Amino acid sequence: MARFPYRPADVQALGRLLGEAAIDAAKRQALIDDPKGCLRRAGLSDDTIALIDFKVVSDSAAKTHVVLPYRLNARRVEAGDADYLSGLARSLVPQALN
Repeated sequence: MARFPYRPADVQALGRLLGEAAIDAAKRQALIDDPKGCLRRAGLSDDTIALIDFKVVSDSAAKTHVVLPYRLNARRVEAGDADYLSGLARSLVPQALN
């Protein structure tokens, strides 16, 4: 479920933009250089663009980025739930090591 007001066209436009940036170096660089401009050119509405703030990151030999889940289950973390914590750990390890 989206966490911001959106039009279905915004979701489609954002998905298309991110997909294209993932496979096209020039589009990825444009997104890095001017994310709000890319969102606008992709057709997202101004009210949605105002709510989006992100940074494009890319792993390299010297730096690996980790994206944490939006919401952790604090109760399961505090309880030391082994299955839950193991699942979190697997999600943070590069797939090649899984």
